[in-house]
Amino acid sequence: MPNHIMSCFKCSKKLTNNIDKQARSFFWGSDMKCAPVAWEEVCQPKSTGGLGIRPSAYFNNAAIAKLAWKVINDQDNWWSQIMRRKYLRKVSFFQAKKKQKNSIAWSGVLDARDLIMKGMRWIIGNGKNIKFWTFNWAFDCHLLHLIPDNKRNMINLEESVAESIINGKWDKAKLAFVLDPNIVKQILSIPLPVCEQEDEYIWGPSSNGKFSIKSATWLQYDHLRKHSQSKLINKLWKLNVQPKIKIFGWLLLRGRLKTRDRLSRFGIINDNSCLLCNRDNETADHLFGYCEFTKEVWRLANINTPVD
Repeated sequence: MPNHIMSCFKCSKKLTNNIDKQARSFFWGSDMKCAPVAWEEVCQPKSTGGLGIRPSAYFNNAAIAKLAWKVINDQDNWWSQIMRRKYLRKVSFFQAKKKQKNSIAWSGVLDARDLIMKGMRWIIGNGKNIKFWTFNWAFDCHLLHLIPDNKRNMINLEESVAESIINGKWDKAKLAFVLDPNIVKQILSIPLPVCEQEDEYIWGPSSNGKFSIKSATWLQYDHLRKHSQSKLINKLWKLNVQPKIKIFGWLLLRGRLKTRDRLSRFGIINDNSCLLCNRDNETADHLFGYCEFTKEVWRLANINTPVD
C-alpha cells in the first residue's frame, strides 16, 4: 500500500495486520514455517537490537499524528488552515469531539491526539494553557500517573499550571500538599520566565524538538528492552559489507542461527555434532571460534583467532 494513503487515512486493524503478514512472508520467505526471530522483535528499533522495521499500524498512527501536529503547530499550512476553520472555530484541537459528519481524514486526525499528547513537551510561560495533571510539562509522563489512587479524589483535572504559580514563583506549599517531596523538588527546579509570555511546546522524543514519523512510531511502544548484544549489533550495522551478511551477523549475535545444536533441541535432527571436526556439538561459538577448521580459516585470512 502506498505510504501516501497511510499518511492520510486511518487504516483498519485487519488491513495493517495483512500488510505485516505480507512483509513477514517477504522477509523470511513464504516457505518459512518457524521464523528464527519473532516478528515483534524484528520490529524493534536498531538501537535495541531489532531491525527497525516499523509495524504498519504504528506507522499509520505516526503518519496521521504528523497531520495532527500540523494542525496545532503550522499556522501557514493551507490544509491546516482549512481544517481549523472547518472544525475548530469554537473549540481547541484537544477539546474537539468526534462527530458522525466529520470526514474520514479528520476523524483519523482526532484519533491521533493521544499520541500527540504522549510526545508533546511543554515549556512553561504563564502556565495558563498547560493542564497541571494531564499534560507532560515536568516529566515524560503525566503527573496524574505519579500520585497514589487515594489522593486522586483531591485534585481537579482541569487545574492549570498557572494556579501553582504566585508572583512568578512556584507555590511550594500547594505543591507539597499533594505531591511527593521528590516530585516537588523536581518541579521547583524548573525555571519560570521573568516576564509574561505564552506557553510553548515541542516534540519531546526528537532531540531537535521537531515532529518526526520515526520518533512517533517508536513512542507507541510501552517498553523497549535492549537486547544483551545490542551494542555489538549497532556496530554491525556500520560495517561496509553486503546487507545479507549483516543479517547473518545479526542472527549470529542473537544466537538464532540454525546450527545443529539448535536443530537438535527442536527435534529436527538427532545428531548435533559438528560436521567439520566431528568432535564437539555444533554451537555458534564452536562453529565460528573453537572448531579447528574455523581456526584454520581465521589463520589463512590473517585474522587473529577470536577465542583463545
